[in-house]
Amino acid sequence: MLHLFFWGIDGFVVLHKTWQAELPHAVRSILEGRVWVPRAVMAACVAHMKALLETQLLPGHSLTAREAQVLQLLMRRLANKEISSALAISERTVKYHVSNILSKLQLEDRRSLRLDPLTLRTLTS
Repeated sequence: MLHLFFWGIDGFVVLHKTWQAELPHAVRSILEGRVWVPRAVMAACVAHMKALLETQLLPGHSLTAREAQVLQLLMRRLANKEISSALAISERTVKYHVSNILSKLQLEDRRSLRLDPLTLRTLTS
C-alpha cells in the first residue's frame, strides 16, 4: 500500500468503521504539509525498516538519527536542496549524510534506493 508514496501521494484513509471520523484529520494534516498514514500501517513500516536495515547495513555500522531522517526523505525522492530545507541543514551536510547512508547500505547511488512496496513500508516512521 505504501508504494503509493513513491507516486506522490501524501496520505490515505483505510475504509473501515472510523473512516468518516478520520477523514477530516487526514485532510487537515495533508493541507498542513504532513503525511497521513493509519497507525497500523505505520507500525508495520517501522518493523520492516528495522529488519531491512539490519540485513543491509555493514557489520558494525548503524545509521545515526540524522541519517535515518535523511534516508526517509530520500525515499520520498526529495532532492538534496529539499532535504536541506526540510531539516534546516546545509546542502553540503545533506550530501555528507547521503554519502554515509549509501556507504553503510552498500549502494552505489541514490537510484539504488528503489525498494519494493514491502520494503517501503518501513521507511515512513
